[in-house]
Amino acid sequence: MGTKRRVKRTANQSMASIERGDINAGTETSNAQFNDLKSLFPAEKLEELVTNRENLRVRLLEILGKTDVPDLISRASLTYLTIDPDTYKESESDKSPAHIEYLALQALDVGFQRIPDENPGEAYSLTNEAIHIVRQLFDLTHAIILHETANEYDANPNDQTVNYRFSTRIHSLGVRSFGYPEHVSRLIKGCLTPIDKECREIVGFTASDALKLTTCAGELISDRVKNQHTLAYSDIDKQVQQVKRMRRGREPVNDSIPAHWLTQPWNDVKDQIALAYHAYTFQNSYDLAKICPQDLQGHTGLDTAICRAFLNAFSCSRENFVSEHHRMPTGAHPLTIQPILCISDDEYIFPAISMMLDAIRPRMEDLLSQKPKVWQRYLTLRGKYLEIESKNLLASALPGSRSWNGIKWASPTDNSDLDGLVTTDDLTLRIQCKAGRLSASTRRGATSRMKKDLHNLVKSASDQHAALETAIKNNSPIEIGFSKDQESALIAPIQIEAIVCLDDVTVWSTEAHDLAKTGTLPENRNVPWILSLTDLMAVVDLLNGSFLAHYLLRRQRLERDGRISAHDELDWVGHYITVGLHFDDFFKEGQETDHIHLTSFTEEIDSWYFKRAGYRSVPTQKPRQELPEHLGRLIHRLESERPHHWIFAAVGLLDGDDSCRKLWDHNISQIGRKLQAFGWSNATQVFNGRLGMTIFLDKRFNVPDIREQVNQYSQIKAEKHNIPNWVTISEGKDRKLFIAILQRHSPSLFEIFTQPTILGN
Repeated sequence: MGTKRRVKRTANQSMASIERGDINAGTETSNAQFNDLKSLFPAEKLEELVTNRENLRVRLLEILGKTDVPDLISRASLTYLTIDPDTYKESESDKSPAHIEYLALQALDVGFQRIPDENPGEAYSLTNEAIHIVRQLFDLTHAIILHETANEYDANPNDQTVNYRFSTRIHSLGVRSFGYPEHVSRLIKGCLTPIDKECREIVGFTASDALKLTTCAGELISDRVKNQHTLAYSDIDKQVQQVKRMRRGREPVNDSIPAHWLTQPWNDVKDQIALAYHAYTFQNSYDLAKICPQDLQGHTGLDTAICRAFLNAFSCSRENFVSEHHRMPTGAHPLTIQPILCISDDEYIFPAISMMLDAIRPRMEDLLSQKPKVWQRYLTLRGKYLEIESKNLLASALPGSRSWNGIKWASPTDNSDLDGLVTTDDLTLRIQCKAGRLSASTRRGATSRMKKDLHNLVKSASDQHAALETAIKNNSPIEIGFSKDQESALIAPIQIEAIVCLDDVTVWSTEAHDLAKTGTLPENRNVPWILSLTDLMAVVDLLNGSFLAHYLLRRQRLERDGRISAHDELDWVGHYITVGLHFDDFFKEGQETDHIHLTSFTEEIDSWYFKRAGYRSVPTQKPRQELPEHLGRLIHRLESERPHHWIFAAVGLLDGDDSCRKLWDHNISQIGRKLQAFGWSNATQVFNGRLGMTIFLDKRFNVPDIREQVNQYSQIKAEKHNIPNWVTISEGKDRKLFIAILQRHSPSLFEIFTQPTILGN
């Protein structure tokens, strides 16, 4: 059964047409937009929505009260959540594991009564009705949240946390996974494997056991469904042939065939036969879905006691259901941490098995926390893993990099540590890591707890970055405890601050610039790159070398600009790979656009990860940003030879739009021809009066001579065009690249590459 990286369900996907028309509202909505939305829902309308929601839940409980509940939940899960990885597109699906989780949560309220299923058609119909009601409940909850948020804006117009509270509530309703399965598994092993012995003693199983058992359960269920489908489709074919013979009078009519199948149009009959057998396929869905410890033991070889401990640890009991919080759709409910239902002795079901991975670490942590000494040791190991993994991921993606972890420093007035430092050429990333968990209250949008968690995960890391910057301004890095190599890294021209969290911080990280309005980030500093570890894993899978450096500078531009938002980090990455991160044309004078929220750009990325995981059968290429042939070769040379300032040169070549890149490609091709004919050639582009770039090749000159020639040429061109910075990529008789940088006055190259203005012709 294929598992998706994450399921996005924002208001614009889920809002039904509630009498007054579709409401197109993303999770990022302005005060004015909320007031517009509120006008659609006067107080009496809101009351009507609340009443409708209550009535729908009453009907849902009626259905659960008269059906075989475990069978209904199993059928809903198997029919609703199964996808075809070869054809699945996130933008075309609004099915969410959250829907089935909510259905299972309500079953905790009514119990797991077993009622013999004598009419498979009726059971199938009631399951579909239950799912439809759940979807309506989610739609109404979205609408109610919108209205409540508009009221909050009215009462607190200057409270900048209102939008984050809204985003958090909407996000937690639908998003159920914050990483691709391979990354979540890697994170689980990295955190928990060092204390395998303690896990086995306290929890009853290790992280590797949990991962193995989760995979096994999914495969067992998938194999059962496939076998049942095979049998059903075989019967369908026989039934179709029998009906055809009856319709032609070649076989006597019998009572097993509905009479109207013999008179209705043939296409209608075929559809009805398929539906009937689909219902028959899932007549005993509970038998397809239930998992016993003995099932897992037989397929994994693990001891039955380990299998039983695993199932019990993740089972959500009836006591976990709190009517006040769980009657209506909400985020961070108990099933997100304990996603298994224990139906009877040694019989369990997984309502949304693809969500098991995300529950493993938090649930095992909750159990370990009951032993204080073990818990403290685990916290230390978990934090160290996050620091080392973050540093290693970035170092592996940047050619020629040097990196360090856990550097303590002390100035005359302050002291702290830097969790990670990665540098290559003119680019340095300063990394602060936070391994703490976001509370359930935060994920449900509780303002006070959200501020506390943001302080612990984001503000404290930002303060550490700011403290180091202040210390370096007043003291040399060596004076406060850094080595000579580290000092070189800390004074490199491009300094990017990163905050890497173990938990998902999507709601806040994709609009990090707005955190300054809440006091979480300072207003007078560059916005850090904030993301989760699993997102960082995906970013470096997809981008490395010059592309990663260029992407990071573009991300800085987006945060400085503040008018473009996305659902998550990988939508930025997908947009960058597909069409770049150029948005200036949307904000030209005279245009009405003042904000852009990107739709999903991860479908190609999802497909590639499906293929890597073995779920997808069709050939799938890794998403990559295509470059013209000659330009691509030059950038590859820069990354391979890595002359000083190669980062600036590569980023400058990448930073132009498509026409710029095509022109570079043409010029590089022409330079090659002229070089053979005349021994020298060059090509230049000037960008918006802020940057000039030249490719200057001359095989007539030795190294010292060509350097002097290039410096003179750059100076003349910069003065002629009155441009502050000039970058020249050069090659002499020695056939080695070198980069000449001319900086006449501000802005600096770093500022040019991070200011929200496109480099174009």
